[in-house]
Amino acid sequence: MSLEATASSARNQFRGEIVELLPAGALTRVTIDASGTPIIAALTTRSVQELGLEPGRDVVAAFKATSVHIC
Repeated sequence: MSLEATASSARNQFRGEIVELLPAGALTRVTIDASGTPIIAALTTRSVQELGLEPGRDVVAAFKATSVHIC
């Protein structure tokens, strides 16, 4: 998760808006709306704070295909 798209070996990059943050101790569940598709990521709570993530903020979710879990 980043505030801007960056050059990376992660080929899957989706821009979206944060719609929900659910802190749970050391991790925070971040949900973004990427053109109508929800993407959920677990970030450290410290990273969420350092990036200034909050609902309504635009972000870029970048990940490798092997990191995907379908629920």
